[in-house]
Amino acid sequence: PGYEYVLKMPHRMFRDINGFYNDSTEVKVSLPTDEKLSTLNLVLTGVNHKYIVDFMTEKKDKVIRQYIVENDCVLTFPYLKAGHYCIRITEDVNRNSIVDTGSLLDHRQPEKVMFYKINGNYLINVPESAEIDQEINLATLFGNSAEPETQVEPEIEVSHDPEPGTATATATELKLEQEHADE
Repeated sequence: PGYEYVLKMPHRMFRDINGFYNDSTEVKVSLPTDEKLSTLNLVLTGVNHKYIVDFMTEKKDKVIRQYIVENDCVLTFPYLKAGHYCIRITEDVNRNSIVDTGSLLDHRQPEKVMFYKINGNYLINVPESAEIDQEINLATLFGNSAEPETQVEPEIEVSHDPEPGTATATATELKLEQEHADE
């Protein structure tokens, strides 16, 4: 199927700190052929800060590869097995190349972290023997467009009673009620 390697360690090849020697060991390793592996190219545009881009496993528990970018560029993730992966992007505003969690004592907010979503799904399906080009506009993803944005009042529903649906109002309605109460 692919490349196969055998690693043999003969008896008494290594000695530990206690003076004991190893037993003989043989380990077989097989790698897939290059024809079965895929490549993912991320074309990053709208880069106006420093960003940390993590390419992660399906369960989001392991970072396969990490890039730190400051300009528009193309990130290449070669030799991928067929499967599902996800992309986590962190806006590194303080430019220290570390994901900062924030601090209550210093009144510092955590850095924005986003998982890239394609068609409503956070997972990217990488088929066997494919080369995928995916464009990501970071200014749009993080809402950092160059034009000044107008402030939009959030439509958050607030419940005043513990019973759901008895007294709900949007943030705009609550603001209007507060203005009338002040008069």
